[in-house]
Amino acid sequence: MASLSPLSVLLLLAALSLCHAHMCPWLPSMWGQEPGNPNANQAVTPLQDLDFADWWMHGSASVNDPPNPNAITQIPAGGVYDFEIVGNKRFTSMGDGLWVKPGSTNRSLPSPWTNDMNGYGSANIHSPARTDVAGTAIGIAYKSDLASVVPTDFVIVSVVVDSIARQLQTYDFPSLPACPNGKCICAWFWIHRSVGGSDQMYMTPFQCNIQNPSTWTIAKPSTTPVRCDGQPSCYLYPTWGLPTATKCAQALNPMYWTNNQGNNIFNPTNAQCAPNYNASYGYPDGAQNQIFTNKPAAPANSIGDTIFSTGTLTSSQILLSPGYRSNLLVQSDGNVVLNDYPNGATHWSTNTGGKGTAPYHLTLQGDGNLVLYDATSTPLWQSGTAGQGVGPYRLKIRDQHYLAVVDSNSTPLWKATTY
Repeated sequence: MASLSPLSVLLLLAALSLCHAHMCPWLPSMWGQEPGNPNANQAVTPLQDLDFADWWMHGSASVNDPPNPNAITQIPAGGVYDFEIVGNKRFTSMGDGLWVKPGSTNRSLPSPWTNDMNGYGSANIHSPARTDVAGTAIGIAYKSDLASVVPTDFVIVSVVVDSIARQLQTYDFPSLPACPNGKCICAWFWIHRSVGGSDQMYMTPFQCNIQNPSTWTIAKPSTTPVRCDGQPSCYLYPTWGLPTATKCAQALNPMYWTNNQGNNIFNPTNAQCAPNYNASYGYPDGAQNQIFTNKPAAPANSIGDTIFSTGTLTSSQILLSPGYRSNLLVQSDGNVVLNDYPNGATHWSTNTGGKGTAPYHLTLQGDGNLVLYDATSTPLWQSGTAGQGVGPYRLKIRDQHYLAVVDSNSTPLWKATTY
């Protein structure tokens, strides 16, 4: 991936200092690329106080600037996808390349914290403090024609509550069904906390398709999003809108807010009332695995698809991918294997069968090292990731035999190699 020279960065930052950039993901499959403009940033324009036609799909400027029909973002069912989220196309792989601040990475948080991500793409992330980051989401509509999509067609399928905070952001996806005609309409959504400035929403549409799809069915969202943690909708107005729901919906549309028509959220604006993509409005972090109507129950010995720091996998448990296609086992002979689920081929192993003393357990330590121990606490295998990255850490298994130790910035520190 190309990178900007220090001189290019300085000149570009100087040019961009006259504008107040915001944020969106940049993709060859998106509407609103401005192909003739190397410093394109119309796609990051915030949406507020607009008529429906002027904000839906980011308005006519984007709708009339379609991508190449063959440019389709391929999202792996039950997998992960990285999005480049910056304020100007030039700072992306569609321009001169992601710019990395010296001593940093594309996934690093600003340090010290700055509202413009230390100049990453002349950004404005509307988060004066680290704790003000409120969450972003990916929605999908199972239609292949942009003009036929209506607001209730979108269902949110992935959420990162810890964003916007970094240039390169990983989103986890559930095991989604196939798109009609090999194409769906996806969109990225963001509403920042009110404390970060005037109340706004963001929507970036793009063409997408689902790789290795499931046969599961997504529930049609039956309710609009509401605050569902029992807390007031408005921080500064604690009696406004009470009572809120205490049970969250299974599948949710995006939140449409702050515009003249088409809203499904009616919180007051500029009154600390911004709704956000996080658990307070019913959107759990990560893949929205709760959205299906016919997803079978996981086996009783499954502990989910993620092990967090200090978590352990024993020989009586399995780590199971979101679409139930891959699993990780600590075998009774001491070998750890990554298999097709339930009884398929082995794609990776620690090759520790017959070593040490049973029983065995695999632990993701607080220092980020993944270690296989026997009954005498003797380490038989390790990932060698102690002290790398930024904790807390996670061991994630995903469909298509993806197994990785990642840090809190979703940086992969170790991945299983496959046969």
